[in-house]
Amino acid sequence: MKNRHGRWNTAFVLSLTPSMNLSGKSWQILVPLVAVLFAAQQAVSAQQPPPASDAARGLEQQMALYRQLLPRELKHCTARRHARLEQLARRVEAAAAALAEPVPEQNLAAALRRAEALLVCYAQLDQMAEQVLGLRRDVAAVADPQQRKERARHWLQVAGNVLELQGRVRFHLLLGLDETAAVAQAHDADRRRLVELLLRHQSAEGARVMALDLNDPPEPIPGVAPCSWETRRQILRLIRLTGEVEAFGHVLRLIRNEQAPVEIRLLGLETLRRLGVPQPPDPESAESGLPRPAVTPAELLALLRRVPPRRVPLRLRGRYRELLAWLARRTERGIEPQEGFPLGRVVVRPGDWLLMRNPSPYNLFTDLAPGLFTHVGVVTWRRGSDGRGRIVVVDFPERGTRVPATNVEIYVLRTLHYVLLRHPHPEIQHRMAQVARDVIGNPFVFDLNFRTSLVKQLRGKPLRGRKLETYCAGLLLLCAQETGRPLEEFFPITEQMAPGHTAENLARLGIRLGRGFVSPTGALFSPTMQLAGRRRPLYDPLREIQQAVYVHFARQLQQRRLALRPESVQQVRIKLAQAAQGNPALAALLARLHGVDPSMDLLSAARTAAVVETLDKIAYENSRQFAAAWAALLDPPAENAAEEELARRQHLRKRHRALLVQWEQGQLSLFQLRRRLVEYYIRRGQEEVQQRFFRQGAETAE
Repeated sequence: MKNRHGRWNTAFVLSLTPSMNLSGKSWQILVPLVAVLFAAQQAVSAQQPPPASDAARGLEQQMALYRQLLPRELKHCTARRHARLEQLARRVEAAAAALAEPVPEQNLAAALRRAEALLVCYAQLDQMAEQVLGLRRDVAAVADPQQRKERARHWLQVAGNVLELQGRVRFHLLLGLDETAAVAQAHDADRRRLVELLLRHQSAEGARVMALDLNDPPEPIPGVAPCSWETRRQILRLIRLTGEVEAFGHVLRLIRNEQAPVEIRLLGLETLRRLGVPQPPDPESAESGLPRPAVTPAELLALLRRVPPRRVPLRLRGRYRELLAWLARRTERGIEPQEGFPLGRVVVRPGDWLLMRNPSPYNLFTDLAPGLFTHVGVVTWRRGSDGRGRIVVVDFPERGTRVPATNVEIYVLRTLHYVLLRHPHPEIQHRMAQVARDVIGNPFVFDLNFRTSLVKQLRGKPLRGRKLETYCAGLLLLCAQETGRPLEEFFPITEQMAPGHTAENLARLGIRLGRGFVSPTGALFSPTMQLAGRRRPLYDPLREIQQAVYVHFARQLQQRRLALRPESVQQVRIKLAQAAQGNPALAALLARLHGVDPSMDLLSAARTAAVVETLDKIAYENSRQFAAAWAALLDPPAENAAEEELARRQHLRKRHRALLVQWEQGQLSLFQLRRRLVEYYIRRGQEEVQQRFFRQGAETAE
């Protein structure tokens, strides 16, 4: 029975939320912790995957067709090309999934062939994604504004397809590498062969999988060979080479192991430095509930000082002293602005624009939809009251009364996919960082009318301490206009409401789009801003369900009239907001209760919240139902499980009885089973959206 450190006893639980700085407790301001349950390695379907050579050949053929069709020029991005790419992407994913499927009694040679085919496929997709992303700046060169927007819209469809496929193949790559690692764990020499393969391909996903072997299990496991220190050295090399931040916790545990050789612990410290040692919490942070870092420079310095210099081999003493000096500087002074902050392979620098993507309806309401990104932040540097310099992210959130600044490594935990944009001229980059630093802590009101005019009025005026009223992407505009460069260099495309009934429906909530609206995605078309780095997307079935719910809502918003039918508590909030319009004391009380500025349009905010809360409830409840159903079908309950838990699982097994029978009879692979379950909960969520917001004849409550 395959078992890597007890991790596959019942189910392989892979947390998809970045974890390098989490201290074991969920982050209150995050959406509920995203975890995907994968089937037990023992629960192999009777439907046998094809031989490694056949499966690899099938994937290679589908990839060749996809690569041939991928646009190499902006003019080749068309609706027809996108439709064909959608079809091919499904075939590529199915072929990749076939290689990642568990294979009973698989030998190492076959497992390595499967793994290498997946590694090659993913590397090719990464190159294709870079190729397509490189076309983004060509949009600004299209002279006609309408044609420019049309080209941008088609490019977004193609880019979204490539990035989505990359995330899905990455998901299957992780599964396939875990399967290969399970095959290789019987002998350390086999494990080393796998690590050598991963080093040749410089696989960050391989580093993430093999990081588990850096530390011994609590007790020896039958059939699992101990991992030698030389193999651990090579795993550390792989992590350092790829900058895989998800390995951070495993490396930290290794260097805390006083039984480990000094050389290994020093290599571990150097690896953490490469990945990005967390900054100590900012004493002036306006946000509460932020997670504690897994470790601080001061704690690492204390660990290193416990290693007596006499135990350090002569050839390593120079590196030992250098690490001591670096950790001492970081502990006392923090980070200097010119250093930047490493997030694995990406070094984040002051002035960078951070564009993020999470499941959301907010990238679907304009005529540039579907947008790739949903929120933004600007990176800057500041020295705190404790005398330490920090690299932080400034953003304009929907809630709150002050502009927050969050340590960058903590901030990026909020998203699975982001890109960094950077201006090539240092003085302009510096000026934008200065603007972001000046607004930290300022009073702030989120503008539900998304007016850029309010930002443009501030051009050339002192910003420190000034009350700001705008929306998230307004921060980018605020930084750009202080550089002295034409705004078209940063935002060559402005947007308006999506067609159909969108404007009418949103206006009933009190939401409008001001003239010259710029979105988080719009910044991507800047002909001057360079793509300085990105976090590769990673498919998550829970997020697929959530996003499908939001997309359905946005499409229906164009086609039909929105029914405002708030629940009782929401209705009370709306009535209180109406009463507060002529009552400053009540407005102040409501604003304080909800953590917003009293000058915000409280009525519009209450109506919008009533819709968004219900929409989020539908999206997240159906994704949770999927996770519960997956566990009920494939993960046996614990022996001491409560009766309520057993009843819940029995209910879900009954709900999906037909799928369960097909799975047990070998008529479905793991991939097909998951696909069918995801589709079920997407349909379920979409039906609930239809019933809740767009049911014909539904009464409307204002």
